[in-house]
Amino acid sequence: MNSPTGKNIFTLCGIVILMFLVTLDVFAGDWNQLGRMMRWIAIVGGLYGLIFPKRGVLVFLVSLFYLDFLKRLLILWSGTSMQDVMVSIGAGPVIIVAICISCTILIIAQRIKFGKFGDWLFYLGCVVVSVSGIFGEGEDWMERGQAMMGSSLVGMTALASYCLYRERADSLKLLKVLVIGALPMALYTAWQYFNGIAMWEEEYIQTGLSATLYNFYLVDGGVEYMRPFSTLNLHPSVGAVSGVLCILAFLLCGNREGIGTKAFYSMIGVIFFSSMLFAQNRTTYFIPLFYLAFTWGFKNQGRTLLLYTVGVILFGLMIHYSAFIYDNINAWSDGLTSTPVGEKLGTLGTYQDRLEGFMNLSEVENWKPLGFEEGFEPLSHDPLSMILFRFGYVPLGSMLAAVAGVLVVWHRKLYKMQSDDDRIYYTRLTAVVAALVLSGLLYGNLLFVSPVNAVLGALVGVVFGGIRDTGRRNLGRSMSDLNAENTDNGE
Repeated sequence: MNSPTGKNIFTLCGIVILMFLVTLDVFAGDWNQLGRMMRWIAIVGGLYGLIFPKRGVLVFLVSLFYLDFLKRLLILWSGTSMQDVMVSIGAGPVIIVAICISCTILIIAQRIKFGKFGDWLFYLGCVVVSVSGIFGEGEDWMERGQAMMGSSLVGMTALASYCLYRERADSLKLLKVLVIGALPMALYTAWQYFNGIAMWEEEYIQTGLSATLYNFYLVDGGVEYMRPFSTLNLHPSVGAVSGVLCILAFLLCGNREGIGTKAFYSMIGVIFFSSMLFAQNRTTYFIPLFYLAFTWGFKNQGRTLLLYTVGVILFGLMIHYSAFIYDNINAWSDGLTSTPVGEKLGTLGTYQDRLEGFMNLSEVENWKPLGFEEGFEPLSHDPLSMILFRFGYVPLGSMLAAVAGVLVVWHRKLYKMQSDDDRIYYTRLTAVVAALVLSGLLYGNLLFVSPVNAVLGALVGVVFGGIRDTGRRNLGRSMSDLNAENTDNGE
């Protein structure tokens, strides 16, 4: 039997002391114990992410599905304050910030391969995305800070995944943890759908500590009519995450594993599909359909070009005919809701906000080089029109050109992959990313809402990490094949 080393004894003593301090701090005070616990979750989670960044990414992603639920539990304890709520919101970002700091240190120490120009370009892009939220809509710096928190989870999670999950086997582990870790969230969605929102959750909503939930509480006409928001903070978030995880679960079925494993992930896929339907957000219903379309379109270069061309044309036609659609959408909605299927989908009138923003896009006077003065922007309900009205067509055009360049490089690297399994795997993940992005743009600002933003960032980082060495891997395979051929020929 091996005797314990000094390092193991030191670690064990440290854990015991930490547990004692946490217990003493949480239960010794006479104010909100759960608020104190959330502080320790942020501290311990941050330290764990700093020391074990690769496993920290998994902890971070799974925790995001339940931090809002823990925040909701604050109402069960006395002394709930806005400070407790802010700590519960910030616990996740603290972990991913620590992970990114650890990744940066490992890059400097050359423990992570990061010498190519594309690596630093990706790093810079993640930084730009992370801070972009500060320039978004908001009446004060507090609101803009919250917007930056939403955008930063996209950029930082993408960077962490890119650095730590470059191999296909590692990325599959990440997807498995993501799918299984979010399963209780999907099950609780079904519980809320059939049993309604619990009374203690209604008490929390009525406190107004969550402005978003309180707004939906007023719009839906009370807790009896609220759509399931599960362990998250929005029913659209539940729908988007469930739609993505449904696809990922079925992707894991095709990973050449045993029949029992395939049946297990198929069952999980069905659960997430049901969760997406129970969330009752029409925009997120299209995620599986978009995925199928993108999977077909990304099979070869000709289809990809056709898909993007048709998409741009359709977007232009929507802007051009936005006024006509705006005037007739209520009549179309009445006809649709008169059918059994349309009654379940609900009214289409909620899309008038998006159409009004598109109508403003169709007016030439709204296209200014550097945007409108703050406070005088036309109405916008989507990121593209918001950027145009706030910053102008020069920054918007530069951003779209950069996005187009990234897409060209992205698809070229995918098509250059010689391994059919790798190419199919990363192409399908690319289709998932595209489906989520398109659905988020149709909804409005969904891409920057937790945990949708973190899931999007993780998938982007995994795909870019996987295709990073495409040319180098293909060259390595070609040289191996040549050496094998020379060996067979007796050379």
